[in-house]
Amino acid sequence: MTDFLVITYSLYSMYVTTVLEQQRGREPQLSSYGFHVFVVYFTLLQAFYFVRSATHYTKRSRTMNRRFTTIQFKVTYQVFICILKIFGLFPFGYNCVERRYFESKVLYAYSGILLGIYIYFVGSFKWNIVKNMSMESSQYNIFLMASALVLVYVGVVVTSLVALFFSSNFLVLFNDLRRLWYKMKVLSTIPSILDRKLLTRFFVKIFIIDGGYFLGIAYANSRQLFGHADVNEQTVLYDTLYNLHNFAANATFINLFVAISYLGAHYYRLINVRIRNVHQKLEKVSNDNTAKKRLVFSRIARELHQLAQWHGQVNQLTLSFMNLYGASLSAMVLKFFMILLGSLFGAYVTTVVQLSMGLPVQGGLVAFHLLMVSFYFVQYYYLVASAAIFTKRAEKSGTILDSLARIDESGGHLEDLIATFSLELLHRNNKIENNGMFIVDYSLIYAALASMLGYLIIAVQFQITDVT
Repeated sequence: MTDFLVITYSLYSMYVTTVLEQQRGREPQLSSYGFHVFVVYFTLLQAFYFVRSATHYTKRSRTMNRRFTTIQFKVTYQVFICILKIFGLFPFGYNCVERRYFESKVLYAYSGILLGIYIYFVGSFKWNIVKNMSMESSQYNIFLMASALVLVYVGVVVTSLVALFFSSNFLVLFNDLRRLWYKMKVLSTIPSILDRKLLTRFFVKIFIIDGGYFLGIAYANSRQLFGHADVNEQTVLYDTLYNLHNFAANATFINLFVAISYLGAHYYRLINVRIRNVHQKLEKVSNDNTAKKRLVFSRIARELHQLAQWHGQVNQLTLSFMNLYGASLSAMVLKFFMILLGSLFGAYVTTVVQLSMGLPVQGGLVAFHLLMVSFYFVQYYYLVASAAIFTKRAEKSGTILDSLARIDESGGHLEDLIATFSLELLHRNNKIENNGMFIVDYSLIYAALASMLGYLIIAVQFQITDVT
């Protein structure tokens, strides 16, 4: 802005020292004129170098951002696959030469042994907890706590069994998703194929949210156990490790669903960008000659045919994965409901009931319950939000294609292809359903919160009756 004012003032001064002086019958002031010319030249040169350096900095920053995004993707991918293998959910290796996954007998055996250990030892431990709870008179609702324990156990077992029994199906799905990734990467017109928005969300979910809750749960669990006089350090260590395993396993299962939903949404983003590019090509071709129009329409028809195949393939692969894990998804949603309800009720008992009975509030136990509520709600939200993003981007293709059909002037094969593609999108179900039982979207959260509030009121009334 300053350079613009300086140049304007200098040009005006040049006009005054030449034209106006001659009109008044005076000699032009050449020294003043030369000074203002020098000022204009110097200011323009300075602005040119500033714009040039800014452009160079912008290009360099874009390159650095792409490199950072690539590194972020590699780190997130490697850590995520490693966590899945630790919990026995990914018994596959990767062949870098052929760019495909293969079934690893070592990892498959490890997953089976890990599942057997969990079924026996953790099952025995949870059974003893439920049996002791039924024998003791507690202020907590025994049904809520026992249901939460059983559902956590069942969810882990069912998810691991599905990963083992349907490993061949998952191997085909992962290889198809990988091949589709490379196809879109080669034929993509986007400067960066990686979706930074979804990648950053998933990165934050794994490293910041889950990692922060992992440390917070370890601290809160040790604090609430150290408040008991009959608990030693070894018991605190075992109980903390047990709770950390439960939380880590639940976060890993959710991350698996979130990753597949984000991957499908990313594929739909690439398809939508390609459809927009087709839209721009059709707008530009209206003024061209007939021969060039036919050539462009032929290329656009081939591209739309390919995009229609990719759109259907993404839908099929993603929903096939969700259907295979249908039982796990049901157990997971029910588990979230019971744990959130039980934790809210536990927080009520450890605060309101303790104070009404004249007993001190156990801060560590209250913090542990509230931490459980926030942790499982965040996991629940990520599950629902990822499915909603997948559905939103899938349905957005139909909106873009509708605007494409309004400017099409080919009147032939291309028009029929656009109509067929639109009809397919209209009748295609892009919502993630659990085998027809419920739809995973934001309405699931609203329904769960409404039901949870009703059951919580009933549990509080029963607790008041028992105390009375």
